[in-house]
Amino acid sequence: MPRKRVWGRKLEKPAEIRLRMPGAGLRDDVLRVSLETRDRIVGEQRIAMFRDLYGRRLFALLVARQDERFTTDRLHQAYREGEDALGALLRESEGRLLTPLVAAFKTQYHRRARDKVFAHLDRFLADHGGAQATTGALTPSAIAAWLSNLPSLQGRVTARRAATRRPADAPAPTTSNGTNGASRYPVRTATCATCRTTFEVRAPGPLPKHCAAHHPERQRAARPASGATRNRVRASLGAFCAWAVLHGHLEAHPIRGRQVAKFEEAEGRMPAPFTPDDLRGYLAAVEAAAAEAPPDVADALVPIALLLIFTGADLGEVLSRQAQHLELERTPPRVLYKRAKTRTKTRAIPLDDETAATLRTYVAALTADIGVLRGAHPLFASVTEAHVWSAHRAGRAAIGRPTLTVKDLRHVAAIAWVQAGVNLVQVMTYLGHASLSQTARYAVYAPDFAEEQVIASRVARQLRGPSTTPTAAPAAAPAAAPAAG
Repeated sequence: MPRKRVWGRKLEKPAEIRLRMPGAGLRDDVLRVSLETRDRIVGEQRIAMFRDLYGRRLFALLVARQDERFTTDRLHQAYREGEDALGALLRESEGRLLTPLVAAFKTQYHRRARDKVFAHLDRFLADHGGAQATTGALTPSAIAAWLSNLPSLQGRVTARRAATRRPADAPAPTTSNGTNGASRYPVRTATCATCRTTFEVRAPGPLPKHCAAHHPERQRAARPASGATRNRVRASLGAFCAWAVLHGHLEAHPIRGRQVAKFEEAEGRMPAPFTPDDLRGYLAAVEAAAAEAPPDVADALVPIALLLIFTGADLGEVLSRQAQHLELERTPPRVLYKRAKTRTKTRAIPLDDETAATLRTYVAALTADIGVLRGAHPLFASVTEAHVWSAHRAGRAAIGRPTLTVKDLRHVAAIAWVQAGVNLVQVMTYLGHASLSQTARYAVYAPDFAEEQVIASRVARQLRGPSTTPTAAPAAAPAAAPAAG
């Protein structure tokens, strides 16, 4: 008969100690670690070891242990071996280079992970020394501090967008109609609101209020990232750390559990659906704002607004469209998009006749201006996000929606599709979502088909086919009255 297991003190969880150590660089000046032993004598030896390291001012070892770069057992073993072993343990805890590890992670998971995950890892590397970043940066405290100070990247100019733009100070090319573009980017003069210094501006868009040369601190700072963005970055780092632990590059996962807490996410805000009057008023205001824009930007603002409203694309996707992405001669006409942040297929979104006609007019004017328009030629090379936002502010003011953002136009398109009866799977394809759960938020805008009889008859028609129940014969017509004699 097997012996009954007795649960006693020997099977209790190893004790966790809290030693106050001011000035050691620890969180709250308290060392919180597990002794990793149930033996009372060994536990007392390890408590004495921590106090001795603090007395010898070996604070780096204490911080590294609290950040779980190594275990208490390994520290105790090196402590018994002497100074050289402690130094070797500290150098080892400073970590391996992160760049080759991230490259190996990308190679192994390039088919499964989204490009956005790799972008989050690249961003972490860039903020922690680039090629010199080590696994020592992957500690709970360092990750939590980095995520807390993470700025938003909205409004940035990506490398792909920058490659399609002509520099503001570059001479404009000679066009096919004989005009050179020298007048397109005239040198404008601005006055600094602080020091009243006059400086030249060659870039398009609104004039800056302060000169960057004398007052760099007055330049607009990036706003902090949202809680949802920080949680996505946290998840990307967590996936890499799980891979690193699995392959022996990290001893412990620095994020798993509550070591790096999740951030609060604001409740999703959805704009109200557009009415026909809203659409007409918005487009009229954008067209009026385009009259004050630079000549090479004015003609593009209304087509861009139509693409934002009717195709549900992000602003960056619209501004990066090329000639090869427009299929205006097919039936129905459509525009092609490829979402960079997800590994979804190229999506083709049909266009209505009025939007297609406006795009044909714009393409014809652009072709007359630059000559042949084909292939990878950008459609909106001279337009910046600042131009679009300036026109958008005029549009939202005209329809009385001061909180409407350019991103909200993507929601407007999705809501219009659902209200028109497009099923959620197709809407997911149009938006480029990776999963249906992202598109489920629009289900509340679906037409009301809640009548039980309607649902029952539709299900029966779907499963049973057309109804074969014989219909009642029409009533016989009354006999004609005999003609009067």
